[in-house]
Amino acid sequence: MPGVIRILRAVRFCEDFFFYAMPLADDFSTGRKLNVNHYRPSTLRGYLDAHRSLPVEEALALGLILCRALLALHARNLVHRDVKPANVIAIDGSPVLADVGLVTFASEAQSIVGTPEYVPPENHGSFAGDVYSLGKLLYECLTGNAPGAYGEAPREERNIRDRRFSRFLGVIHRACEENPRKRYHSMRAMLADLEEIEAETKQKRRRKHLQRAVLLAMLAAGAWPWAHRYFKPAEAEPEPAPVIEAEAPAERSAEAIFQEAEACRATDARMAAGLYLEAAERGHAEAQYRLGRCFEEGKGVRLSRADAVAWYFAAARQNHRSAQVALAGCYLHGRGVERSRSEALGWYRRAAELGDAEAQFYLGEAYAAGSGVLTSAALAAEWYMKAARQEHREAQFRMAEMFSEGKGVLRDPLKALGWLQRASEQGHEEATLRMQAVHEALLANERKAESAAVEEKPAAPDYEALNAQGLRLMREQDPMGAVICFQQAAEGGVAEAFFNLGVCHEKGYGVVRNAPKAAAYYRLAAERNHFPAQYNLGLCLLREDEEEAKRWLSRAGLNGHTEAWRLYLALTEKKEAPAQNTPDNLILAPSVLIRKPLTMPEHFRTSTQFAPPVPANTKRFEPAQFYRLHTDIR
Repeated sequence: MPGVIRILRAVRFCEDFFFYAMPLADDFSTGRKLNVNHYRPSTLRGYLDAHRSLPVEEALALGLILCRALLALHARNLVHRDVKPANVIAIDGSPVLADVGLVTFASEAQSIVGTPEYVPPENHGSFAGDVYSLGKLLYECLTGNAPGAYGEAPREERNIRDRRFSRFLGVIHRACEENPRKRYHSMRAMLADLEEIEAETKQKRRRKHLQRAVLLAMLAAGAWPWAHRYFKPAEAEPEPAPVIEAEAPAERSAEAIFQEAEACRATDARMAAGLYLEAAERGHAEAQYRLGRCFEEGKGVRLSRADAVAWYFAAARQNHRSAQVALAGCYLHGRGVERSRSEALGWYRRAAELGDAEAQFYLGEAYAAGSGVLTSAALAAEWYMKAARQEHREAQFRMAEMFSEGKGVLRDPLKALGWLQRASEQGHEEATLRMQAVHEALLANERKAESAAVEEKPAAPDYEALNAQGLRLMREQDPMGAVICFQQAAEGGVAEAFFNLGVCHEKGYGVVRNAPKAAAYYRLAAERNHFPAQYNLGLCLLREDEEEAKRWLSRAGLNGHTEAWRLYLALTEKKEAPAQNTPDNLILAPSVLIRKPLTMPEHFRTSTQFAPPVPANTKRFEPAQFYRLHTDIR
């Protein structure tokens, strides 16, 4: 690699140590004429100690050599981590970058190493860290100031008078930015600016030589009187007659230049790129974005992803949504800039907040997969919805899936079908296939309905199955659907369905809590000899009509409900309830203690059938075998 020291031999000494051999640097005084007894290596540090600074031309040439050397290292995913004047040596009179002992892969350069004055504020080796260190080195070469005196006035006035000084110093200031975002994002971008300064220098030098050659030719041809004017002061010439000049044409606006570039983009990509550049330099955001696309795709200009990132960044700072999305993609995939998922998410979020559908869809994907952020189905659905409303077909398909599965939103098959249809109309292939399957299913259902209509007597609904379905929905924590099934089963006169409706109205499961309605449903079930309903109805009536409550409790007890029978005896004989009742599950009734109504019957989670009545001459089952408190279903 040019500009980097050549390793002659490397040997591993043991598991953790190795040594390497490299060419010997020139002697500071004698060059390649080495004298071992008086040898002093020729380094940039030694030169600056003796002369303070370098002329602008020599500093520029040194910057180009070191830039190209570091760029060769970065192209192999290596970072130097210790760029400083002491590590720049001369071999055969040419400067090379030495001391490769700290060179490592960029992915492993997280330890704090290097010389403090040249280490960037973020304190870890990276491509941007090498840019910062090189900027400090060139600052010392150009101004004569130490790195610790960065920002002070230059000590050497000879460089200030050079026209290239201000531009060169501007490149150095950008390389030494403390904020990595404002710094050169790559060594290639810094090299491009230095090469531009060098090209302008060479062009001016060629123009000066050409003028001298023309004057010498005119003198040789005998045109002395005309050429003599170039060597006389201007005031000695006679004043020319006044000339009336025509008014200069008005300067074109950036928008006019951009429109001209748009017109010739399809026919002449090079001319379009030049016009984009002219408009972009005047701050036209759309032109900056288009120029970034040209550099990324190599249309009309050389392919340079680093320059593409620079122009994307310029447009993105002006809230150009497409540029922000493109810049986020560069950070996400590491195109022209170091890969950074957090930076990518930041630019996607800025574009999404400005209403860019693609950025909104990406944020939805990130929250759905937990990529760089905490997983959140609700936030994913929110960003998908915003993108879907802007006719983003992939986001519409995602919304169909979320409504179908109930992820982040309430499950709604109709809305799922609506978003699926909209995505299909936008040309989404998978959505189209699913819509075809839906249509086929609808046609099959229509055929079944037609065949069923031919039959003389339609089959009666299975009310017991409806009640069982309601219990299943209650176990799946869908109380509203369960109430609908219980109501349909109650239309068929199923006693257990009336009882379940009473429990739902008493406890507010899927409906608004309503005690009178619950008592009515208990009565309907009790009249159909449903003994748990008879017991609950008796409890509901204790405060209103104790005699009727005793009548229902006795019927429940005769049907095998042990607790109902005990309570009936307590009310009849005016005795207290059994000793196993505790204050946690008792309420006060007139002159007795009675048990609270239980919140949810056991069969809501287990069986759909109650135990048959127990004969009087056998042991009664305890209430715990029929009921259990349930507080987690609402």
